[in-house]
Amino acid sequence: VAARPGVEDGWIVRREVVVTAARPRGVWRVDGVPVAPLLRAAAHDGRGGARALAAFARAHGLRADAIARALAWLRREGLLPG
Repeated sequence: VAARPGVEDGWIVRREVVVTAARPRGVWRVDGVPVAPLLRAAAHDGRGGARALAAFARAHGLRADAIARALAWLRREGLLPG
């Protein structure tokens, strides 16, 4: 996880991104889900338990299906256990 500039609503803003070998500039969001805080929430609760992820969804106003797609991306990148 690193802080990098990116475009949001036409403005350059600094955001936490997840950096991988395939994405050295970093990824801020997957399907509208901010992946750096999602990675922390999933890691905090072991393997991304339901309690931590439900709290994350409420805090960010996100749908469960979007979070599931972002978690799948994190798993494909090898950042969470499969």
